[in-house]
Amino acid sequence: MKQYCQYQDNDLFIHHTYSTLLGNKGTSVMHAHDDYELFYFISGDCAYKVEGNQYMLTPGCLLLMRPAEVHCLIADQDPCYERVVINFSQQLVKKIDPECLLLQPFTDRGLGQMNLYKPGDLNTGFSRTLMQIVNQDPPRREEEKAVVIRSNLFHLLYEIREAFLRRSLQPDASSHEKDDSRLIRYINENIQGDLSLDALADQFYLSKSQISRRFKQLTGTTLSDYITAKRLILAREKILAGEPAKEVSQRCGYHDYSVFYRAYRKKYGVSPVRQRLCLRK
Repeated sequence: MKQYCQYQDNDLFIHHTYSTLLGNKGTSVMHAHDDYELFYFISGDCAYKVEGNQYMLTPGCLLLMRPAEVHCLIADQDPCYERVVINFSQQLVKKIDPECLLLQPFTDRGLGQMNLYKPGDLNTGFSRTLMQIVNQDPPRREEEKAVVIRSNLFHLLYEIREAFLRRSLQPDASSHEKDDSRLIRYINENIQGDLSLDALADQFYLSKSQISRRFKQLTGTTLSDYITAKRLILAREKILAGEPAKEVSQRCGYHDYSVFYRAYRKKYGVSPVRQRLCLRK
């Protein structure tokens, strides 16, 4: 992987990279974030799968992912691709937009729906503005660079929101839920409940092997890994909000706290209790 430029602070992470996928048929690992993501595609022959919905990528297109929205990149032919990724926190937006109106394109839609924006969907030269954020030329002092980056990012979010509102006024066949997506929606709406294979098989009148096979085809990952990722992101959100770790584990579908503890520590590198104690310092 070649990394051209990077910027990072507590609320924002930007990197411009050229990568080669080395996984099975050039598929990246399914993952989800605790923050918001803008994925700007520069070059390559790739598709992107978000919550079971697959998008074909073309140079200059943009993908939006909200926290806990599972996604992965697929490159069946040429595994080389170039992109810019921006991850940012809700707190960053709230500082200038308390109602988080700029986050509507991320939050006011179904999982895996309306993630993709093509160059023609945006009013101004998105790629030019985006590269201005990442590749500051000439180099600036860190304090000045932070101001320039945030100013441009908020402008981009405003532009995306305008495109989202225009799109929302038009019928969009791609936004209708597919039958198979009912399984994903059910899991997300019942993430705190019983999501065992037995329970899902009863709910959808399918065998456990059919459930497992269909889910892997939809998302590119196993049912267990998907549910774990979703529950841990939800748990961290609640713990950071000040809720007790043991109560959170129960509310996020873990009936054995030791199982929750090990999974949480593995993902975040800190115990649930330690994460909560850090808030008091």
